[in-house]
Amino acid sequence: MILTVTTMVAGVLGLIYLALTFRVIQLRFAGKVSLGDGGSPLLLARSRAHGNFSEYVPILLILTGLLEFAGGSPFWLGGGGLVFVGGRLLHAWGMDLSASNSGPNRPRIFGTVLTLLVLLAFSVWALVLAAGALA
Repeated sequence: MILTVTTMVAGVLGLIYLALTFRVIQLRFAGKVSLGDGGSPLLLARSRAHGNFSEYVPILLILTGLLEFAGGSPFWLGGGGLVFVGGRLLHAWGMDLSASNSGPNRPRIFGTVLTLLVLLAFSVWALVLAAGALA
């Protein structure tokens, strides 16, 4: 049995991860920086966007896979995955903006909020399913 929604979301997130990776590599080559950020605010921001992405994506994919395996609605799982992808893209864009502006910015804030809302919804959904299975 293939977990279609999980596989699709994972594929999209994998492509975004590669794009974020190449954005960091590009700045490392341009600035001749092999370790750290070389004092570049943009390289620091892109490195953290990449790292932050890699911190949130695994738990979301685990939750998505478990919920899909348990019979969760493809509509809600796909919708949540789409919102999560949008949140991660907004966050990465916002991190670039943060490199040139010390104040908060809407893309980063909205991206973070969307990410956390999906993580919260999927976590609660998983707990409700697990509690129902125990009852």
